[in-house]
Amino acid sequence: MDLKFMYVLVMFDLPTLSKKDIKRYTKFRNSLLKDGFTMFQYSCYLRICKSAYSAKAHIDFVTKKIPKNGEVRILKLTNNIYNRLCSHNSRTKRQNPAASEMI
Repeated sequence: MDLKFMYVLVMFDLPTLSKKDIKRYTKFRNSLLKDGFTMFQYSCYLRICKSAYSAKAHIDFVTKKIPKNGEVRILKLTNNIYNRLCSHNSRTKRQNPAASEMI
């Protein structure tokens, strides 16, 4: 059986001006971590899913957890698209880990 891996990328910009804002931010971030997301970069969290159906379930979960007064964007990426991503920093260029390396 050939699995069709999908990736769910959640990018968010939430206010952190008040203690209440920080509490909402922390609660949202912790809900992502508990659902199996890992930090891709600051305010961007990634989760691998074994199918489009599984990806939809996690997108629905995230959608229910979105706090007030913030912006959240969710991308669903196929394995092919994810494998074409490159990461750059000031010194090196590296490929993203393949799905088989993340499981």
